[in-house]
Amino acid sequence: HSFARLLELAEGALIGANIRQFAADEVSPEEAGWLSELLGGTRDSYRLEKRLRRSIGDSVWADVSVTAISRMDN
Repeated sequence: HSFARLLELAEGALIGANIRQFAADEVSPEEAGWLSELLGGTRDSYRLEKRLRRSIGDSVWADVSVTAISRMDN
């Protein structure tokens, strides 16, 4: 809820989203590696300070924790 408010988005807009969609700057090689590890299942999460683009056009700095959440198929 807080992250959606920070970016001026409806909560539903975050479901299935990738942090790259909200980045105001290029993704650094270090962050790209962390994201690749996260998506590949070799890392559970990572944390960094990042400038994010808000839906109203401006940007904001945030301390961002990124965590993979997998669905279990029934």
